[in-house]
Amino acid sequence: MKRLFLLLICALLVSSACVAEEAARPAYVLQYGVRWFEEVGKLGLEGADGSALVPARFDAAGPFTEEWVEGRPMARVRINSRVGLIDATGATVIEPEWGSLEFAFGGAACAIEEQSSGSLRCFVDIGTGAGLGFTARSADLLAPDRLALYEVKPGPGKAAADPRAEALLAAAKGYNGCILVDSEWNVLAKPSCDYVDAFREGAARAHANSGYGFIRMDGSWLSEPVWDYAEGFSEGFAQVEQDGRCGYLKLDGSDGFGRQWKYATSFHSGVAFVYDGPVDDHDSGPSAVADEWQMIDASGNVLLSGLGQSYTFANGLARFEQAGLQGTRFGYFDASGNVAIEPAWKSAEDFSADGLALVRDGATGKFGFIDKTGALKIPCTLADAQGFVNGLAAFKGENGFWGFLDAEGNVAVEPVWGYVYGFDKPGYAKVLLESGWASYNTPYCIDRSGGLLGKGEFNSYVGGFW
Repeated sequence: MKRLFLLLICALLVSSACVAEEAARPAYVLQYGVRWFEEVGKLGLEGADGSALVPARFDAAGPFTEEWVEGRPMARVRINSRVGLIDATGATVIEPEWGSLEFAFGGAACAIEEQSSGSLRCFVDIGTGAGLGFTARSADLLAPDRLALYEVKPGPGKAAADPRAEALLAAAKGYNGCILVDSEWNVLAKPSCDYVDAFREGAARAHANSGYGFIRMDGSWLSEPVWDYAEGFSEGFAQVEQDGRCGYLKLDGSDGFGRQWKYATSFHSGVAFVYDGPVDDHDSGPSAVADEWQMIDASGNVLLSGLGQSYTFANGLARFEQAGLQGTRFGYFDASGNVAIEPAWKSAEDFSADGLALVRDGATGKFGFIDKTGALKIPCTLADAQGFVNGLAAFKGENGFWGFLDAEGNVAVEPVWGYVYGFDKPGYAKVLLESGWASYNTPYCIDRSGGLLGKGEFNSYVGGFW
């Protein structure tokens, strides 16, 4: 009798635990009039009234967005390791039969058969789900209306190649290099290069024949690949290097100020840093003891000299550090070289587009945020925090969990997550139930108020995890 009583107590405890676990199940919120729901670890789709549109059969489901087709919200879904697309009516757009769906371009989705190195890229029509009839070794989205394809070959498609691919396949005949197309799938150029970076300020860095150059939006060469090294354009200049000397290239392809320096940085906030002093042994970099860095403006004029290092400007201010009796402290100076914020912080990060910077108090070890005048906008009372991204900053609460603050210091998302990532996409962020690797492969997606928009991983390197 006593044993039976103990068994009943255990059963009640287990039942109570299950009820508590179910009550704590994350709540999904509406998007475009629908939301996900979970049953036994699987996800399904339901309407605002709770009516099921798709039964719970997905292992992962992302947020609905209009990134695939404007005016038609869609979400990635995954069954086992295969990924597809559905729309907000629950209709299947692309069957979950791909290793990954990367991005949309010209009415098609870039798909990979298997998540492994060397996997070919295919393109699948978002309207019909049919392949366009070609594959590519690589496909790089350079701008919303520019795509670079490499080693294009005939590939899977329904009956015959899609008309959009015919000109592409004709251009690829006997040619294994890069083909640049626009969003109408018009072939713009065949620049002979190994790879092309994303366009910045209308030009893209390209690598060919062991050198770097730049191409225009139409695929023509702005600067032939003659540089030993180059960075992308920033504020009208690209840092280039040839025969150990650095200088700048202008957007019209002309030389900036000649190659006067051994090292140079990109322009930010109207200034760049250059160095022509001694180098460490084996040419490993600027000498650590030579205070010969200079700050120049967009006309090549020297604004500051005798600097011990280069700095990076972010939203008008650059961090600097200064040693003192209390150890190293961080402050900020402006593009004129004037100290804008005295070095008073144990650690500091760059200013975000929101006009705030994360700082750490040396006495308490707590984190807070300052504005560009140096005033504390959010007091240093946080156990840990991350910088602002798209108007929200992650913070660690006193309970040891993570949430988000707005620019006024108000809690936008309660600290209930083991770890969080910033709102890199303005509308949603990736979060984990627990910290550490245990929950890494089971992330959730939340909106700016903390409501759940999706669950699971999609291994997508373009467009984030969702």
